[in-house]
Amino acid sequence: MADKNTIILDEDKYNRLFSEKKYEIVNPKPLLKNFTIVLNEVFEDKSVYPSARLLYIFLLRLSFGKGVCYGSYDSLARRIGWNLKTIGDILNVLREAKWISTQRQGRGKPNRIVLKKYTL
Repeated sequence: MADKNTIILDEDKYNRLFSEKKYEIVNPKPLLKNFTIVLNEVFEDKSVYPSARLLYIFLLRLSFGKGVCYGSYDSLARRIGWNLKTIGDILNVLREAKWISTQRQGRGKPNRIVLKKYTL
């Protein structure tokens, strides 16, 4: 027997509900420039401290939802307003927590930062 929160649909109601075109899918790409989607787990995960979560959110922003971004310590420090040592320390925390991995691209090229946790 179903509880009071269960809705039982017969085949006719199901077909009417899901066959009607009620929603239009729009291209989300223009929207991605104006905001960053951050999963609630990023805020709730206490395995890293708040400044590490903030840098991770900034990296999400730079990745445009793709899970990969490119940035040197210098460019990250300039854009977020922290010093180089702080950026390096926090990136190390995120690496140790397995939230990100970094790959060097070569001299004079920005690092490739792969976001491993909490990406869509």
